[in-house]
Amino acid sequence: MNKKKTLRKVTIILVLFFFLLMSVLNAAGYELAFRYGFRDSDREAEIPVPEGYLCTPHSFETGQGHLLQGYLLTAPDADPGSYRMVQIFAHGIKAGASDYAGYIRTFLAPDAPLFFYDAYGSGKSSGSSSGGLPEGVRDICAAIDYVESLPEFRGLPLRLIGHSWGAYAAGSALEFHPEVSEAYLYSGFNTSADMLEQDTSRHLGTFLTSFFLPYVRIYERLKFGKYSTASIERGVRASSAKVLIVQGLQDKRVDPEKYGILYLEKVLEGEPDVQFIILPDAVHTFPPVLPE
Repeated sequence: MNKKKTLRKVTIILVLFFFLLMSVLNAAGYELAFRYGFRDSDREAEIPVPEGYLCTPHSFETGQGHLLQGYLLTAPDADPGSYRMVQIFAHGIKAGASDYAGYIRTFLAPDAPLFFYDAYGSGKSSGSSSGGLPEGVRDICAAIDYVESLPEFRGLPLRLIGHSWGAYAAGSALEFHPEVSEAYLYSGFNTSADMLEQDTSRHLGTFLTSFFLPYVRIYERLKFGKYSTASIERGVRASSAKVLIVQGLQDKRVDPEKYGILYLEKVLEGEPDVQFIILPDAVHTFPPVLPE
């Protein structure tokens, strides 16, 4: 009898030790993957300012002690009283705001100033690398709070624009900022778990990925709280914003059918304020396509 009790105790201890060990190993692997695999390649790059616009630097915090560098593009002779909206742009991972300066000119207008920023671990913001994909949602929510606190923008309609990681962040932010009136999402993925599943499957295979992924989700929940379960789908459903979703079918970075536009087209069917633009020959590059 005592032997059975002892065996049961040993088994329980070993099982608990196994789950604890797996949790620690997955947390360590997660941190190492983002610390060394998701770095901005050129953090010293300067912002090329579009001709005819002023670029004003702004610094703001996310609430976790992270200091982010932002940039406000305005027309030099524009009257703040004539602004019809303010725009916020979120860039992709392993990049910074400077990498997108050539594209965002598509959205510039004298009556619609544009605020863009270096996410945590990118460009001139603090941190050596991104801390995880939900970090992008936290960053853009902090950017929204900051822009809305500026006197010249209070009460103005807000448009979010994002590419890839930035599209995931911008779409997800709609859940936490239902006051946003428009969102343009280019080549985005629905959830953090989607991209982790896709990338891990490529290296470890489907079976091992299904084994490790639950631990990663738990770790993200502990690290990012409410932002860990954020998604474009949840954001769109929680918001009355007009949403544009654009992606190329040749995108090898974000699978359009499993995690991108074709998936979102199915789950958001019937949502009246969502427009989808499918580009048959486009890849993951940022396409500055505007609503029809």
